[in-house]
Amino acid sequence: QEKVLETKRAYQQLQLINEQVSEQNEKLRLQNDSILNLFQELKNHKNQLKAIFDNTRHSIILLDVDGKLLFFNDIAKQNTQFFYKRELEYGEVFTTYARTKEEQVRLADRFERALLGESFVFDEDIFHEQFENSVWFRIEYDPVYEEERLIGVAILMTDISAMKRATKRIENQNQT
Repeated sequence: QEKVLETKRAYQQLQLINEQVSEQNEKLRLQNDSILNLFQELKNHKNQLKAIFDNTRHSIILLDVDGKLLFFNDIAKQNTQFFYKRELEYGEVFTTYARTKEEQVRLADRFERALLGESFVFDEDIFHEQFENSVWFRIEYDPVYEEERLIGVAILMTDISAMKRATKRIENQNQT
């Protein structure tokens, strides 16, 4: 009879443990479902952002604080391939894409200015042998912060060649 009572107590303890395990299992299942839903939402947001970035006319490049490529959109990739005959690669230091030592120094100086918190915009002509004239870009450097902590530099480039040509035509007309 003592054996039966002992077996009964052990069985009740196992039932209690089984209920606790079942409760924990249900909590884990609900957490897993929640994580999967959040993951799907993040994936959707990522795809939306990618669609926006890849369908803009601006080259967008994000560098980390060491000047390494963290992000670039399709137009930046295409422009780099066209002007520099190189593929952009994540993790590559962006100054290595410069065609000359002077250009490398210029890029490094601009990057440092942005790292110091300065946002600035300028127009620059980039020569390519395929064109009779240079291609003009409006280039913007901005420091990028995450919750007040500097995480890198964003570079935005827009082809403004058509605008420059139109301005030149107007200037020529005004002179005559």
